[in-house]
Amino acid sequence: MRSSKIFWNLWIVAACFHFAMAYISNVLLPPNTLLFVNGQGSLPFQFRALCFWIIRGMLHSSVIQHAAVRFAPFHKDPYLCCIFLLAFVSLLLAVLFTRASIKLLTGSELWSLVGSFLLLVMTSFSLMLNFEHQWITPYDLPSLFFFSACIYAVLARKFPLYYLLFSLAVFNRETCIFLIPFFAICLWLENKNISWKLGAHVAAQASIWLAIKLWLLHLYANNPLYTNDPKAIHGVKGLFDLQVFYNLAELLKPWQWTPITSVFGFLLPVYILGFRYIRDQRVALGSAVMLVLWACGMLFVGFFIEIRIFNELNSIMAIAITLIACHLTQFDLGNQKQA
Repeated sequence: MRSSKIFWNLWIVAACFHFAMAYISNVLLPPNTLLFVNGQGSLPFQFRALCFWIIRGMLHSSVIQHAAVRFAPFHKDPYLCCIFLLAFVSLLLAVLFTRASIKLLTGSELWSLVGSFLLLVMTSFSLMLNFEHQWITPYDLPSLFFFSACIYAVLARKFPLYYLLFSLAVFNRETCIFLIPFFAICLWLENKNISWKLGAHVAAQASIWLAIKLWLLHLYANNPLYTNDPKAIHGVKGLFDLQVFYNLAELLKPWQWTPITSVFGFLLPVYILGFRYIRDQRVALGSAVMLVLWACGMLFVGFFIEIRIFNELNSIMAIAITLIACHLTQFDLGNQKQA
């Protein structure tokens, strides 16, 4: 049993290493990366500052500089080396936290492994297996890690860990605000009532998110705005862009429909049809509410046709779909035994 666990852990490490290598090889590094690392990038992307701060620190390491020159996949580019390390570590931690969540919910080592590899497959479709032009953004995989870790912390009721991770996640990407309704739903379902504690938690998280965003807004107040669409409506000095008209126009183009079907590794129909088999109410209701809020939010302030914007949701969808498969498999086995 111990040797089997070691084997699967090593296999997961190898899979994440392979993904990170493929990630930096198959997608492009934006030419203005240096501007963001130096804090001079356009808004609202510069507000996603955590990874740029980490990269800036890593670039001072002689190990990074040596690795970039020594290993061919990095093409003597230390920035690429840094993004590889961020991608590898973030994905590995996301997989491990997803595995821990599924083990917590099912008690099964096997299903926790299935779910963790499912997360890898879904993430591959989100970030690499698309025919559209792909850019590397350093905060995509760290966002997946923060979501996976925060979901585990909520399910395991490790609230101090959750607040630590949530606070860091705000510095990485504003989408962590969607974790607040998930937290609230889980707490409400566990206590079966709306109490002052629930309200206090929601208010505390909203205050943390707003305070950090206002501080970042002050820090980068003089940065230029991103101008992809001259018709885009910039809100609060670039804190967000209203893209609903652009998105609706793009969604009318038939060639944009097939990439949308690849969301969650083409498994969205499995989630919808098997929703009633998700026996954990927190995961069922939490995932459904997050999915609806996310789709509505991205329609208004994101680029909806960029499938990678759904990547963070892989964290909860991998858990939900694994629970569906787990239940259906046990149901079939039970029927076979009775027969």
